[in-house]
Amino acid sequence: MSNPTYKLNQTGDDIQEILDNALLKDGSNLSEEEASALRDKLGVTNGGGNANINDLSTSTKETWSSHKIEDELKKASLYEKLTIKELKADTGNGDRNYDKAEIGQTLESVIVQWGLNKKPTKITISGNKVDTLTTTGQFTLDVIGDATDWTSDFSYTLEVEDELMKATPKTNTIKFCNGIYYGVAPNETVTSEFIIALGNRILSDSKVSGIKANVTNNNYFWYCLPKTMEECKFTVGGFTGGFTEIHSNFQFTNGSGYTTYYRVYRSDNPSLGEITLTVS
Repeated sequence: MSNPTYKLNQTGDDIQEILDNALLKDGSNLSEEEASALRDKLGVTNGGGNANINDLSTSTKETWSSHKIEDELKKASLYEKLTIKELKADTGNGDRNYDKAEIGQTLESVIVQWGLNKKPTKITISGNKVDTLTTTGQFTLDVIGDATDWTSDFSYTLEVEDELMKATPKTNTIKFCNGIYYGVAPNETVTSEFIIALGNRILSDSKVSGIKANVTNNNYFWYCLPKTMEECKFTVGGFTGGFTEIHSNFQFTNGSGYTTYYRVYRSDNPSLGEITLTVS
């Protein structure tokens, strides 16, 4: 699909019509928001948005000669919309727990990380101006508003813009969750320290499934989750079962000092070898 040819030096040429026919880099038409932003940049301010070349003021005509207006419209026809490809916040809980915090944890700041499809001219995160104008980057976001720290769910918003217009903002919520703990360990007395030492913790409001593990050396596979979640059904290699609920009401204290009740499951047999565990 070829870009349109612009002829703005003829009487009666309608800028709005040209904007309506202009194509973006992806082959789509300019949206009304994009067309409005371009009209503003060109100095077309006749209220209704429709204007031909003769409606431009004398000063605007001098600033934007026909060929300059045409150049701007050609740039618009090749314009690639600025979009937010990725947004997440590091809460200090590991790579698998972005945008999650542990119940009982106190946060004074988070590290917001972003990914864009092109370089912006302006970035703000929850009203904070960011000086690093790059396609990928990070920014330390301190507590928002009058609070001194975060101890419950909160949201943050990324806003970016380029030389033509603002991208659609993106808002994420950081949720405070209990952890689901799992791993390979001997058959030992269950304590809070034992559960934490299993080595795998996913902060989640729902069960974690699709776990891969290698259970060897007479060790068992353990899976622990908050009691508020329903009882678990385990499937390994197409066969359901093979796990026993060792505790249905274990009083567990997490690493942030918060205490609640947990279900604790253990495989019936040791040395299961390589497994993929489905939990429902």
